[in-house]
Amino acid sequence: MIAVELALRAVIAAKMSSVHIVLRSDNQGVIGALAAGRSFGIQENNVLQHILQLFHDHDIWFTIVYVPSAMNIADAPSRGELPPREERFEFPPPIPKHLRDFIYSVR
Repeated sequence: MIAVELALRAVIAAKMSSVHIVLRSDNQGVIGALAAGRSFGIQENNVLQHILQLFHDHDIWFTIVYVPSAMNIADAPSRGELPPREERFEFPPPIPKHLRDFIYSVR
């Protein structure tokens, strides 16, 4: 769920609004929580509420699609295997206070 919020914040940092984005995830729990608009985990639900508010505030709507882990291009970066700097998104999002305990920089 944190990856979804950071991706959304990167879209916003790139000054995009009133857009449709396709979220691809290999995490069925995240997909289910986004589809339902709620989660059973307190921390995950907190992050989800931030995501939903960001969608609303920036007029962004989404479609979520399941992708197998083997085809998930975000899988390697989520494990610290980063692409070359020139291939990275040029608008890294600011890390909000409620996520700082869960994230560290690997620049």
